[in-house]
Amino acid sequence: MIKILIFLYTSLLLSCNSNTFDSKKVNKNHSIQVVNAFNCYLDNKHGSFINFANNRSQILDIHVEKIYYSPDSTKMFAITLLEDNESYNECIYNDSSTFYFYPFVGYRNDIQSEWKILFYKNLLLLDGCNKEEMNKYIESKFVEEFSKTKIDYFLNNEFIEKEVGYNINEDGYWESPFWEKGGLIEDKYYFEVEIT
Repeated sequence: MIKILIFLYTSLLLSCNSNTFDSKKVNKNHSIQVVNAFNCYLDNKHGSFINFANNRSQILDIHVEKIYYSPDSTKMFAITLLEDNESYNECIYNDSSTFYFYPFVGYRNDIQSEWKILFYKNLLLLDGCNKEEMNKYIESKFVEEFSKTKIDYFLNNEFIEKEVGYNINEDGYWESPFWEKGGLIEDKYYFEVEIT
């Protein structure tokens, strides 16, 4: 039986989005909010973060590598890398940390509002020793191939799939099925709902 769980994270969102919008420090402020959201998922031991949540000492840093914005700046997609000092053997040989890919999405009512930032659970499980190479791979295999991503919809008592149809770096992405509310739960975005 399929269950739909809504990720409301009321307390999580309140604590993760406490920073106010400062038009003079937009990029820095938004990066801080993404890192705050990341830390909230660690604090709450969310499933995708559980290994690091239980071993916080091995986390060296959380890097917000790039943030994509909608034309009206009310939606964002953030590319983040967690840097870990408990490296795999191949990274130890290269005297390097290990980096793990974690994408986040955010939205707000207008540019004066606070961001609501959520982890986007994706199928690209990626880690590596070289941050520059990781970023290139993410750009080519995730950002530039996002149009193929399937979005679940519930229609006439059946689950159907829609393709996003646009890559994250294309303007059309911000009006794509990824950003339509109500496909699974009324007034909720696709990424706010988990199907189990």
